[in-house]
Amino acid sequence: MLDPAAKRIVESLRAVLPPVFLECRATALSGGVLQSGTMANERSRREVAKEAFAYDPSGKVIIFRDTYLDRHYSQKLAKRRVGRDIADRLRSNSRALKEEKPPAGQAGETDQGIKAPTELDDALRF
Repeated sequence: MLDPAAKRIVESLRAVLPPVFLECRATALSGGVLQSGTMANERSRREVAKEAFAYDPSGKVIIFRDTYLDRHYSQKLAKRRVGRDIADRLRSNSRALKEEKPPAGQAGETDQGIKAPTELDDALRF
């Protein structure tokens, strides 16, 4: 399921792009939202349904807007959102762990109150 922002992106692309267009013109037609090189890579890795594109007699790739947006781009946006949700959760967990400080005299401090090297290494990680 697409979030509202992703739905707006797909609707905007549907309004801007012609029903059929050349893959090499995707970047210009979409204002840079779709990159023709990325589309070609995804097509060569067979990540795009065969129904979303065709070849013209000169060998250029023709993209069918609705099929491409429905079958591929929408799924791509949905996966990205899931990835962001996971990243947000991991980020918030790491912040919570950084905020937890051990009581004085326990792990992380030597007799002189200086942090042990392993604790400094952990503190410098992002």
